[in-house]
Parts: sequence; structure tokens; C-alpha cells
Amino acid sequence: MVTCLQQLAHMIGSTILVSLLQPTFETFDLFDDIILMAEGKIVYHGARSDVRPFFEHCGFKCPPRKGVADFLQEVLSQKDQAQYWYHMDRPLTFVSSDKFVAAFNEFHTGQKQNQELFQPFTKAEDPKNGLSSNIYSLGKWELFKVCLAREWLLMK
Repeated sequence: MVTCLQQLAHMIGSTILVSLLQPTFETFDLFDDIILMAEGKIVYHGARSDVRPFFEHCGFKCPPRKGVADFLQEVLSQKDQAQYWYHMDRPLTFVSSDKFVAAFNEFHTGQKQNQELFQPFTKAEDPKNGLSSNIYSLGKWELFKVCLAREWLLMK
């Protein structure tokens, strides 16, 4: 499934947003960016390679044999969070999603993202991608080619 999505994204030159609950380690490694949500808030949004350093910055370490996706789900849970705390010299108090959001805004990935988001957009920079004028992202012919390529891949 992920390979088909990668091929589709490459063919149409677009970004695809996928929601996965507990992806395998191999599937998790195929993604470039991660959006981690808890209680309706974005706790982390950035490169997959920066997600572990962010949680280490917050005081939590993913064990070597633990899948990162499982770690991310459990570190946000009140009952599972304590097992990942690695500052043994300091007591752990539950880190809520609001505290993670605040920590992300202080983390270098969050600061960089905020700088990019608060930069004003001018139409002269990229006028064709500024607003969508069509409700469909692909025309019928492009959609047919993508579906045909997917079916061809499945038949191989």
C-alpha cells in the first residue's frame, strides 16, 4: 500500500497525507514527515529523523529494540509514559499533550516551522499553487494513467 502511495505521489508530484495507527517499523521508515497528534493537538510535526531527538529533549528515550511508532503512541499515554523516562535523577510528573506542544514550539524543528508558517505569502512567489481553482486535483486522463499504473504494478 505504501509503495503504491509513493508511486502515486511521485507520478502526480504531490504530497499525500496518510493516517496510520500502529505501523510496522518498516512502514514507519518509509515516511519523510510525521504529524503526531494527541487529544486533538499537534504534539510533533516534522521530519521523521527529528522525532526521537525531540522526545529525548523532553526527557523520554526510545529503547533500542522498541519500534519508534509504538514508542510514540505509548509515550503520550499516562499509564505507559513512565517506562521511557531516562532522567533518573529527577522525578517524573506526567507530561500532558499541552506540555509536549509547548516543548515542540521551543524545539528547533518547531521554531523553524513557525518561522516558515508566519512568513507572508506573496502571489508573485508561486501564483499557480496559491489557490486551487478546481475541485479535483487530477484531470480524468491523469487519474486514468495513475490507476492504470497502479493496476499494472499489482498485476506484476
